[in-house]
Order: sequence, then structure tokens, then C-alpha cells
Amino acid sequence: MPITLDRMTRRFLVVPGRRMGSILIVSLLCFFAVFSLGVWKIENNIREGNFRFLEETASRIGRAIALRINASSHAMEAVGMGHVHDSDEEHFARVERIYNRLGLDSLIYVGTNGVGHDHAGKRYDFTDNSAVMAALGGVTSVFDCRLLLEDGEEGNHAGHLGLAVPVLQDDMVVGAVVADVGLHLGRNILNSALLDGKLVFSIFDSRGTLLLESSDFADEEQKSRSRYLEAIAEEMEKEGMARRIEESGGKRTSFAFTSKDGRSHSAVLVPIPEYNLCTLVVSTGRFGIEEFAFVDRTVYMLFVLSTGLLGLLCVMLCLFYRYCRRLAFVDPVTRGMSPVRFELEYDRKMAFAGREDASLYCIDINRFKLINDFFGHEEGNRLLSLLYANMKRELPGEATCLCRASRDKFMLLVCGIGQDLILSSLDRAMQASIREFGSREGTGRNSSFSVSVGICPITEEVSDLAVVKDHADLARERASMSFGNFIHYGFFDEEDMQRARRWHSIESCMTQSLEEGDFYILLQPKVVLSTGIICGAEALVRWHHPQLGLIMPDEFIPLFERNGFVKRIDMWVFKRVCAMMAGWIAKGYRLLPVSVNLSRCDLENRLSLAEELAKIADAYGVPHEYLDLEITETSFYKDPASIRRVVDGMRKASFQCSIDDFGTGYSSLNLLPDLSVATIKIDRSFLSSGDMEKSSEVIRMVVELADRLGMKVIAEGVETEEQREFLRSCSCQVGQGFLYSKPVSEEEFERMAFGSEGTQAQDKSAKES
Repeated sequence: MPITLDRMTRRFLVVPGRRMGSILIVSLLCFFAVFSLGVWKIENNIREGNFRFLEETASRIGRAIALRINASSHAMEAVGMGHVHDSDEEHFARVERIYNRLGLDSLIYVGTNGVGHDHAGKRYDFTDNSAVMAALGGVTSVFDCRLLLEDGEEGNHAGHLGLAVPVLQDDMVVGAVVADVGLHLGRNILNSALLDGKLVFSIFDSRGTLLLESSDFADEEQKSRSRYLEAIAEEMEKEGMARRIEESGGKRTSFAFTSKDGRSHSAVLVPIPEYNLCTLVVSTGRFGIEEFAFVDRTVYMLFVLSTGLLGLLCVMLCLFYRYCRRLAFVDPVTRGMSPVRFELEYDRKMAFAGREDASLYCIDINRFKLINDFFGHEEGNRLLSLLYANMKRELPGEATCLCRASRDKFMLLVCGIGQDLILSSLDRAMQASIREFGSREGTGRNSSFSVSVGICPITEEVSDLAVVKDHADLARERASMSFGNFIHYGFFDEEDMQRARRWHSIESCMTQSLEEGDFYILLQPKVVLSTGIICGAEALVRWHHPQLGLIMPDEFIPLFERNGFVKRIDMWVFKRVCAMMAGWIAKGYRLLPVSVNLSRCDLENRLSLAEELAKIADAYGVPHEYLDLEITETSFYKDPASIRRVVDGMRKASFQCSIDDFGTGYSSLNLLPDLSVATIKIDRSFLSSGDMEKSSEVIRMVVELADRLGMKVIAEGVETEEQREFLRSCSCQVGQGFLYSKPVSEEEFERMAFGSEGTQAQDKSAKES
């Protein structure tokens, strides 16, 4: 069955496979770029959050150090005032208390001359110490207390932050107090959260001298977790803290660096302006990673997984796209162009090559069903493939476009080439195909076939492929000219155009006519040949259109079978017959069987047909056995198994079934044993045959065979007394035809079949009323 695609799908599939692959690769790269941007954004947010936390931590440490230095300076100032006013005994007691409370490593009183001593009496000279001299000038200062150590002396203090506080009396500086406050600051500021190896901090003066760092207060376990401090300190030395402090301009500064072990570190430098100090908080390389490690790993795992899945999906889409293109564009039998591809090529050629001297050829193999049934479907497909290949070889490739349009029909688009050359090419292809098909495997098969060709010129007025194809089909059906021994061809002409217009007019008004009651039925009696008594009827549909006039069944039924409208007509006839028979029941008439014709379209893929008909009959209260469903013999050829199942379903529903036009096919006798039908209707062609002697033998044989199978026989087309006597001599029981009656209206049939019954029924009704 040909594949039909909408315009959007055709445009999608027309894209070459390599281009589609490129599109998918570009899509994958775009996804990679978007995903990478997302990952970068996440990492950037983590980095910014890291810096924000470091800034807050550094600010908190800076504020705490400033507060502690301020508290220490007040305590030291009190010590200095006690040195001035208290007695030596009271003074030393006060110093001892402050010394123990603050945990100071040293406490030194300095006179205005810059020379001082500690509580143990040790002498110190601070005349060269700018911080202490600044304190003697009235300004509290901090300094590197390693200056308090003498050469070769090692301090046991934590940190190197010294504090110098002026001592005032009557607003006059009378001295200064100097102390190492590093241990005091560290014990009050640091906690395990800072010392667990995630963050470290350092205090620098304005010259970049390291005064205090968090590792000074860590225990051994904490120090092992803070093994990066040494490397960080080296890098800070390389970076030059003095330069960084100078460049910061007294403002908060964030930066990152990589230590020699390859780890990345984030750092924040926050000033403590009151004392010209700076707090440096550094990530050891784990902060901002451990907290977000799960997110980071998850993102990358999702990226790898999604990239892999997307890549696999792209590969699968490419393969599926190639499969869809092959399915849509490649005919499975001939491996050539499909109807979908042909339509695309047709549009392209009409757009670029123009319609001048362009024609569409419709090529159909005559009686291809015979070839399929005699040699099998596989051989039939091989014949189609051979014919296609030979036509492709013989036809001019650049000016033609060929495809298999349906089962045994080909379409050929020709541009700028005369018909004689095309027909000659087709004739050579036919000869080659017959020769190759008959010589397979040395069987000596002598099988010949012919084709019918319809030719329709393409013009500006008629260029739509569907219309041109219909016109070529019409010309093919009327092919009367011959070319060689195997080709019959015909042209679409004015007569065909008139017929096409007529068909278009019929199609445009068929639905409205059915709704408005332009269709009606006639009944042709069936008569017992021996007695002349009417024993049934056949319902025949007629159409009288207000504008088109009387349209005969042989004109509109084939058209309705092509467009599928025959299904609605047959259902309407069936309902009308049921309504008529319900009227007979209401009038008290005896029921006579009435035949209703069913088209092949009614039977195809409709296993529920019997159920649908049963519902209609039951709605009108008509017994099923009085409804005879006539099926033409040719309906069984396309899909006999499916049709048999439908017929079996109708017989199970108690409907009568008949084979109409029996004898018009080539395998009629083969059908009889497998069909559960009650009646055989012999086609009228047997009675119109010139050789009545042979027809008599055939009819006798059919009647005898039907009798043995338990079937009745009805003869159609009985028009003369001689034909009636002939049928009686052949033991045929029932006939219908013009000898007895032409098709009549329902009222006339009732008069003919129920004349006396009608009078009796009317008298009975009058008496009852």
C-alpha cells in the first residue's frame, strides 16, 4: 500500500541523510555549549559564594581583633597608670592579675626616653621601634613583637603581634606599656570551625609583615589537616603582601591563586583601619568544594550521562531517519522510487523544468492478478522488479521519472521527449521482462503479458499531480491503440475531460443528494420459473438529481466505489429495504426475501459488518432470514480469506448470502466449496452467449454442483420465452429479468406480489375499524 505523507513530513524527509546528521551534530554541540554554560554558571555561583563567605569571615575576624586590641589597650593603659600612682607592692599585684587574665607573654613599661623594663626587671631599648615611639607620642600602635627577642632567642609565644599603648597623666604622655597580645587574641578569636583545615587566616601590618596566623593556635591534629599553610605562606610571600595591601587601597579585595601543589585557593584581604592591619582569610582548597562536591560531581555525572544518551539518541535518530527515508522514498518491491519521492520529484521538475512538453504516463499490467495466482506473489513481485529495472534501463534517465504507484501500476513523468521514443523504450523493456521472467532457472516458462498505458499532457491549467494522475487513469481505461505486441495506449482527450467534469459534478453533489432524498430504490421481482409466482425481489438503487437528471447506476456506482461513498449508499439501501419490509409486516403482508447488493468496499476489513446490519434489521423488526445479501464474485479475489470471514459472520447472524454475477471470474468453481452462501446468481452473459449449446452444459453443471452443495440457483437476465424454457430444461428453479418485469417502484411491486393479499388486508382492516 503506498505511503502518504503530509507536506511537513515530506519536507522533513527530503533533507539528505548527511545534512540531517550534521544538524544532529550541531544540536549536540549546542547542547554541550548550553550545558557547559550552565556548569560554568554553577561553578561561578559557588566561587562567588565562597568569596562572600570568606569576606564575611575576614570581616568578623577583623572586627574581633580590633575589639580585642581595644580591650587589651585599655587593660594595658590601666597597668601603666598603676605604675605611676600605685606603690610597688600594689603595682606588682595588679600586673600579676592582668598578666594572668590576659595570658600575656610579656608586659613592659617604657619611659618617655624609650627605655623600659618588664615585671622581672629586664631592660628593653625601644628608641628604634617606631610603633613604641608612636605610643610615646600618644598613638596606640601594633608591631612585630619578634623585635623583643634578642639574637638567638626563641619565643614561646603564639603569633608575633605586639601592642604599644600610651600612658597619660593630665593629658600628658608619661610613658607607654608594651605587651605581646598574640596569644590573647588567638584564644579569644579562633575556634575549631576555622582550624579544621578548611580556612586559615593571617594578620599583616601595613608593610606586609606577618603578625599572626591561625596555625599558631592549632593542635597537632589540626596542623596535619592544615598542611597547606606552609605552601600558602610561600605563595603569599611570592605574591608580595605589601604590594597587595598597597594595591587594595584600604578596601576589601578578593583574589585567587594556585599553590605549588597544584591546588586552587581563594583569598580575601580585609583591612582593619584602626590599627593599620589587614586580615587575610584563605581557603585551603577544600572549602567550597567539599560542601558542593556532591553538586559538582552530580552535575558532571549528569553531563556525561546526558551527553552520552544524547549522542546515542542522535545516532539512533540518524539510523531511524535513514530508515524512514528508505521507507518513504524507496519502493519495497522494485527498490526504486516510491510514490512519495515521485511526488517530490514531480514538484521539483514542474518548478524548474517547466510544463512545456511534459506528460504523465500511467502504466498498468493487464490481468496481473492472474500472474500472482498462477505463479505466486513472490514471482509477481519479481516481474514488477524486472519490468521496473528494464524500463529504467531503456528510458532516457535525465528526462524521465519512474515509480511504482500501486500494486501493478507505474507512473512515468516525461519532459521534452516524444511519445514514439517513450513507447519504443517501453516496448523494449516489455520484451526483455517477458524474456527474463520466462527463463528463470531453465523452467522454459512461456508467460506473456501486456500493459495498458494512459497518457495525459501536463498544461498550465492541469498540472496538479492528483488531477493529472486521474486523467491518465481515465485514458488508460480507454486504451484502444496498440504499439507493438504488448502495449495498448490511449490519450486523455476532450471526451475524457467531459467525463472527468461529469464525475466531478456527481461527486460534488452526492452527499447533499443522499441527505435530500434524491436516491430511491426499485424492486425487480424474482420468479419461480415453473409457476411464474413471485418469490422475492432484488433492491436496485436509482438517482434522480434535480439538475443532472437521471444518473444511471453503471455511471455512479463505479465512481462511488472509487471514492468510498458506496458504503453510505449500501447502508442507506439496506435501511430503506428494512423500512419497506417493516411496512409489509404492518400491513399484514407475507414477507418475501429481498436482496441487497453489497460492494467490495463494504466487506474489506469490516468484521463488524454483520453486527451493524443485524442492529439495523432488529431496529425495524425484520427477521434476518428474509434479507439476502448479494456479494459479487469478483469481491473474493483481492482478499478471499478476509471476505470469507465476513460472509461467515453474516451467515451466523442468520442473513441469507448470495454470489452475484457468478461466472464472470476465472476461478468461480474454486470458490464454491469454501463459501457458506445459500444462492448462486448466474450472470446474464450465459443467456446472451451465441453458443447456447455450450452455455446449456455449463449451466447444467453449475445447477448440479450447486444442488449437491445445498445451494439454490437464480438466473439473471431472463428476457425471452426461449430463455425461460432453456433454463427450465437445465433444472434452474428461479429467474429474474424483463420477461417477468423490469425494476418497479415499491407500490407497484406490492400490487404485483401482494395484490389479493392487499385487498384482503384492507377489508380486514376496515372490518376491525
